Amino acid sequence: IPVHPGRVISELNFHFWVALHEGHYEHTFWTRFLRSIWPEGQRRSEVHSDLIKIKELRNRIAHHEPVFSGDRRLHIELVWHRLEQLSPETYALLQRRAKPKLDSLLSTLDNLD
Repeated sequence: IPVHPGRVISELNFHFWVALHEGHYEHTFWTRFLRSIWPEGQRRSEVHSDLIKIKELRNRIAHHEPVFSGDRRLHIELVWHRLEQLSPETYALLQRRAKPKLDSLLSTLDNLD
């Protein structure tokens, strides 16, 4: 299978990125590289914990499992928070385009409970 340099990063799955924030990569990846992409003062363990929650939400969605119960708002807010930290431009765009529709959906579901 030919390897295309422009696709190496894009082909990595979400689990790969979450795993890079695990404790055993503290000195090899976090200290040297990853710490600089997160706001100053972020602890690796907090970022990793949040990424695990986001991955679990993503997996539930991917496997068509119920996601609109329990701590759904906490997990959704966590996604927004980390997205804003990584890409303020994408965050702003999605806040304008997707958030009103998502809020409307969540409000409808709240009324069904």
